[in-house]
Amino acid sequence: MYYIILRTPPDIYNSEYTAHLIEHLELAVQADISEYFNIQQYDGTSYSYYSTYTIDTTDREKVNIFIEKLILPIQSTYLTREKKRIREELADPDYSKKIVEAVGKIWYGETYRYARPTRSSLTEIQSYHSQYYTRENISVYTKSNIITTDIYDPGLNTISRGEFRVGHNRNIFLYTDLSSISICVFFLLEKLFDSYLDYLDVLSGKYWARYTVQWEHPEKVWISYKTSDRDDLASIPDDFIRTFVIDTLENSEKDSENNIPEHDLVSLLHFWSALSKTVKTTIIWNIDSYYQQIRTHMLSK
Repeated sequence: MYYIILRTPPDIYNSEYTAHLIEHLELAVQADISEYFNIQQYDGTSYSYYSTYTIDTTDREKVNIFIEKLILPIQSTYLTREKKRIREELADPDYSKKIVEAVGKIWYGETYRYARPTRSSLTEIQSYHSQYYTRENISVYTKSNIITTDIYDPGLNTISRGEFRVGHNRNIFLYTDLSSISICVFFLLEKLFDSYLDYLDVLSGKYWARYTVQWEHPEKVWISYKTSDRDDLASIPDDFIRTFVIDTLENSEKDSENNIPEHDLVSLLHFWSALSKTVKTTIIWNIDSYYQQIRTHMLSK
């Protein structure tokens, strides 16, 4: 598996829409049936300020050919079709996308839009593409060629707390400075929180009714939850955390050697390295101490 990552910050409309549309255009297919099946090896995702592509292959030449395609100027072919597909994709944004937009407004300003179409013209799309789809801005990784670090600094920098509303729901978000450690910790905390909320929902007969949202911005990593879930999230039992740790460690052993987790890609984007397996294991073993640190801020008024 090959991973391509590049910075794609908000466009002139303060939105990730142009990056999202370009991702669609780069993976657009013609009517050729064999091309349709071939493109299934490729996948793309656009986030608030970066984009990733994955290629399910061991053939580096195929990757090189795809990179050459990425940097070619954008044409109008398929533009109307892909805009239509994105409108349908974003017609009913889920709650997590609304959360990302609400928190994004704090860092990018009140005009920020996430998962919403804009009126980007072909000229504007081409200009954006020529600025960010360059050889210098494209990094390519496989599991075997990433640099890992064994440096473990157990502490998180100052954790801050904010509040916002989405519809009728009040939400809290906790954030700290972005680092390889904080990215991994917040990723695990989201898994812990979602697992516990799901556990409670299963016992009460609900079907995945509650979840948290974890995301990154260029300088911060954050996690958000509804205020109505605070008391449950602030009272996760010790035995649940212990079992979560054991299960996470067992699953990490089963992970494919070819896959790079999303939080490692964010670390590679910012720091050109990812945490070693030893450091990740240490963080997992110590997730309770991180939880207690976060819990203090959850319970603050």
